[in-house]
Amino acid sequence: MTGLPDSPSYEDDETLAKLQQALDDATGVDMRAALEGAIEDRKAEIRREAPASRPAN
Repeated sequence: MTGLPDSPSYEDDETLAKLQQALDDATGVDMRAALEGAIEDRKAEIRREAPASRPAN
């Protein structure tokens, strides 16, 4: 999968990794839905923070 040049990397985010692991281990429908929402929220947060962490050209 190729991303856009300015797209943030989710691979190195520890919080996102922990949420994904919890989702993989979850068995209840409600728990899975809550974790999926938390993962999407974290990805949105990473996207919002990404422009601030890029060096100015």
